Amino acid sequence: MVYCSPNKSSSRTKPVSARPEEIVRQKLLHFLVSTLMFPKDLIAVEKAIVDHNSSGRLSPKRRRADIICYSLIQGQCLPLLLIECKKSVPSSVDFHQLEGYNTFVGAPFVALVSPDCAYTGFYDPALNTYRYQEGLIDYASLKKSLGA
Repeated sequence: MVYCSPNKSSSRTKPVSARPEEIVRQKLLHFLVSTLMFPKDLIAVEKAIVDHNSSGRLSPKRRRADIICYSLIQGQCLPLLLIECKKSVPSSVDFHQLEGYNTFVGAPFVALVSPDCAYTGFYDPALNTYRYQEGLIDYASLKKSLGA
């Protein structure tokens, strides 16, 4: 059995106030586990994103991914889905932020979620861009699409 610990040194230790974005995140976490069947133990919340610049030194920018869902893929614990939560309808800037974060996370799937909408996407190398569809995809279907 392979041990997978996505939460190791990943989450904030201080309580977070119930701001609109945090409410979106908490409702989404419940939906991911209860409806889309994501394993609770494979979800990291507010995970720090390591950003190395070209010199190899740690960049001064400190970023946190709202949610990263992991999966055991070919015996390794790897990011499956990177999710960013927004308090209002996402803009092109929000999609750009999500895609930028994923250059460091390397998840095969990304999602942008607000109170009114959700989009799931993946990078299409043939088009050299991300392709999105409305809605969120369940855990088993995401894994199946990877052949896992």
